[in-house]
Parts: sequence; structure tokens; C-alpha cells
Amino acid sequence: MARFEEPPFSRGETYFGGSAIPTTDLTNIGGEQYEGREYMTEDDFHGSGAHLTLRVVRNMSATAVLAKQTLIPSSVADMAHRRVNGVQTVNAALSYIADEKLPAAGVPQYDLFYVVMEGPTLVTSPIAGSAIPILSGVVAASTGKVAVQDLSGATSALGGNLQNSLGRALEALTAGQTATDVLIYANIKW
Repeated sequence: MARFEEPPFSRGETYFGGSAIPTTDLTNIGGEQYEGREYMTEDDFHGSGAHLTLRVVRNMSATAVLAKQTLIPSSVADMAHRRVNGVQTVNAALSYIADEKLPAAGVPQYDLFYVVMEGPTLVTSPIAGSAIPILSGVVAASTGKVAVQDLSGATSALGGNLQNSLGRALEALTAGQTATDVLIYANIKW
């Protein structure tokens, strides 16, 4: 079931699918009509039967986007809901989550792909970090990972943790389980 018509490409794929991406006119690369559109599908990866909401975004970073990374929304006016500027480097900042099914090579610059807005998805914990209890809130951590939501801070740190939640952990990780995939229920509302 799609919020719009059928999705333009399958989950785990990209719009250009490895074909050459035309870069001579960056205002007309191809696929602009899909940027920012959302599609609903069923979770066929975790067997939960839950619905997923996927959004099409364009990678504007010179670095490939990899599966399960947290990503920086574009800072260009009217593009935040349509484009990403690479891997998130700020803790508890507004972020997207890259589709866990992306190919190992990732998404090249200017290609379109899906981010998970709502539903079960895998993300990766930081190399060094704290435990993530089951059902705890999670936020973006530096280097494109996730961390447990910290509600003990004050002012701007607390605000970032409250406003920029990515969702809730559906499984627990111990402090020793670093750089480990963790299943969360994404619930990105913006």
C-alpha cells in the first residue's frame, strides 16, 4: 500500500541502480519528482507484519551513504525533507535512518534511496557507548550511529534528546556490545 502510487524502485535499491548518474545539470539529474515522497509497505525483513513508511531522499554528499546510518538532512531551504548531506556527526541532532537493505557499496552522490520514517529497522550502535535498554528512546550519535536517549541533560542537550528522538529500541544492547546492529521502531515525525 503506497501513500502515492507504486514506489519508483524496490527497497534495498536506488533510483539509478548502478547506472551512470547525469551530473552536467544538477538542477535536472533525474527523479526529482520522487524526492520527499513517502511510501507505505509491509515489514518483509523482520517478520513483524508492521507497516513501514519510507521516504525517498537524494544523497548530496560526495561520500556514499551506507545501510543503517543516521544521516544529516539538507540545510538548503525547502530541501530538508528531500535530501541528505551525509552521515550524522552530531549527537541527538535531527536525522534520518538509511534503509537497512541498501547494497554494500551504498548510495553514490546524487542517487535517490529510501530512509525509514516509521517502523522496525536496524541501526548500529557506536564503537564506544552505553547500554541501550529495551524500549528506551534512541537518538543519533556521531559517526552515523545511534545511542540511548539522554534525558538527564539541561537546556539545549535535553532539548535535542527530546525533539530529535529516532524511535524506541525493540531489543537491548549491553555497554559491551559496540558497533552492533540493534532493532528499533523508528518514529521520525517531521
